[in-house]
Amino acid sequence: MTRFFITIAVFALVGSLADCSGEGDINAGITEIAFPAYKMEETQTMSAAAIVDMVNNTPAFRLAFPLQENWKLETEKGDETIPTGEFFTPVYIYESDKLIGYIGFSPFVFTVPDDTPKEGAYPVIFPNLRMSSQYQWTPYTCVKETDNGEVGVVSINYMDPDDIENHPGAMPEVDRFTTTGIVTYDMELKVSVGIAFMPGTVSAEQAAEIAKEVEILSEKDASR
Repeated sequence: MTRFFITIAVFALVGSLADCSGEGDINAGITEIAFPAYKMEETQTMSAAAIVDMVNNTPAFRLAFPLQENWKLETEKGDETIPTGEFFTPVYIYESDKLIGYIGFSPFVFTVPDDTPKEGAYPVIFPNLRMSSQYQWTPYTCVKETDNGEVGVVSINYMDPDDIENHPGAMPEVDRFTTTGIVTYDMELKVSVGIAFMPGTVSAEQAAEIAKEVEILSEKDASR
């Protein structure tokens, strides 16, 4: 797919987060990432075309994210196999040449009733992330409530996409990985964001500290 530059703005330092490796503090600059981060390419498949159209026409919003010291965002990655999840226009987090994870968004693909309370709406918004046989972003633990939703941490368990073809008809034999992620959603904007870290890079405790500074912003609230 065609990549475009990410629109980001570092607008404040918010102190430090505990480095769970015990090697000192990590300075966090709040970065605003514009989503959709770029346009998805058109496809000839009817069902996929509907998703591409929905993603490309999602009203612009931003994600406030505490970019850690020595981390940077890229629109392209190498040949690394990333944790699986249904999020679109991903941007990739690198520390030097090491892939740390990715950040992607999704419009509400499933119907969410208007009277659904913002608290604990994760199962309604993300049934695909909880019930897939190839990947599961669960259990989910809320870290904080926002004006229109929540931010939480999840355990991500997923099949190695590179190993699936080696076990046709024998999915239980496929290698699986477990890692940590962050999810957030906005009931008014009807969008969600998933942040998946590569295995062995960010602990659940550090992800929870990062999640405290994560927030979905409408365009009018960006850089407030």
